[in-house]
Amino acid sequence: MNHTLNNLMLSAATALVLVAPTQANPYYMGTAPGYGNPPAAGMGWNGYAPQARPQPAPQPAPQIVAPSADMSPEDMLRTGVTALQTFLSTGDPNNQQMALTFLREQVANYFDFAYMSRWVAGGAWNNMNAGQRTELENSIKSQFLKTLASGIGGYSESRVDVGNARQGSSTEVVVPVRVTMRSGQSVTMEFRFYKGRQGWRIFDVKANGLSAVIHYRREFQKMIRGGGWN
Repeated sequence: MNHTLNNLMLSAATALVLVAPTQANPYYMGTAPGYGNPPAAGMGWNGYAPQARPQPAPQPAPQIVAPSADMSPEDMLRTGVTALQTFLSTGDPNNQQMALTFLREQVANYFDFAYMSRWVAGGAWNNMNAGQRTELENSIKSQFLKTLASGIGGYSESRVDVGNARQGSSTEVVVPVRVTMRSGQSVTMEFRFYKGRQGWRIFDVKANGLSAVIHYRREFQKMIRGGGWN
């Protein structure tokens, strides 16, 4: 069952569009077709060996403020955005392992993956034992963070504007976030918060018209119909 569930969540995470679109470098020349043979090993296209540029020393990941019970959803997002932008400017956003470590250690606490899992399972949650519930929660958390880490570099040099929260229900609010790339292209994301005993936590993210919870639920239901859950 664990293998089936992991495959399901990996498929869902791959299809989920939660990262900003990237733009190819317009100045990249590729292999310079039509200009003769490629240069010898260690030589540039101009016939000279390229000089190594000193690389900046890796910086420690920024320490994000731990969420508290009295922190508002808007403040949580602004704090997270500040830490993310610091990481993008001082770390290596294209290093997926480094990005994943940052998300796991500094950002994951802002999410309620247990609450997210209950939404994903729907009515099936009541028929699941403790081990199955934990397995579902861990799989969603793992693949969700991996999806974010795989495209976190797309937010480099972008402007992020956190909007005002709007009430969804007595215990839920939605906070819009607009991300504007350096190219001028923008994407609007919506973060859904649930207020529990520990305060506000994110349980769903919507981007490009796609909700993480709804997408995971559809994939989970497919697995149930296929007899993949017992």
